[in-house]
Amino acid sequence: LAVVHHRDAVREDVHDGEVVADEQARELELLLQLLEDGRVRPPRRLGLENVPGFPGSRAHGRLRAVLRALDYDVCELERCPTELGVPMVRRRYYLLADREAEVAQPPAPVAHRPLSDALDEGVTRGTHPELYASDEVLERYGTNLPTVDPAAPDAVAHCFTGAYGRSPVYSGSWLVTDDGLRLLLPEEIARLLGFPHTFRVSVPKRAKGWKLVGNALSVDVVRSLIAPWYDGAARSQA
Repeated sequence: LAVVHHRDAVREDVHDGEVVADEQARELELLLQLLEDGRVRPPRRLGLENVPGFPGSRAHGRLRAVLRALDYDVCELERCPTELGVPMVRRRYYLLADREAEVAQPPAPVAHRPLSDALDEGVTRGTHPELYASDEVLERYGTNLPTVDPAAPDAVAHCFTGAYGRSPVYSGSWLVTDDGLRLLLPEEIARLLGFPHTFRVSVPKRAKGWKLVGNALSVDVVRSLIAPWYDGAARSQA
């Protein structure tokens, strides 16, 4: 499963009339060159996740050309965890490719999960004061802060990014609690991404944990997309 999912991966800067791809796009180009030159055996199946702006970019055109030359059948779609009942917005572009069979768009099974199910009990201003919005943050940003009340049955969190904890407004939701507005723990965000409750983000600094989960995949979405591949393999072995 090839994954390139940084917003910069679709940015192409122009210097002196020449297009200069950034580091993420160069990594994708290296992979495509290895496949194209035969230095890597093309896998039967290949998947890719990226931001919604990826289609139409030069990198996207190059990807489609290589996959077409290698006789892959391709399905492209956008999907958000909310379509699966997950209470978090994270719309992304996905590509599924298969060299031996036609790829159909998988269904999106829906089973709503309340936001509160992802949260740790016992997190208070007394136990985690560093998670709570300071008076300075509240005064500066006020109603511009993206908030979500986990007690609401239809609560849906904003998309979390790697800048969570550093950018108060544009990187994810603040929880409305009795103690005030607070940030989610990295493990709580990981649960919204589909990781189990036993999963722990083992890093020395919480900011690093936020960056890691902010750049992670939605396990729920990926599972729903590739499940038909595994279901088919199980049927063929039965």
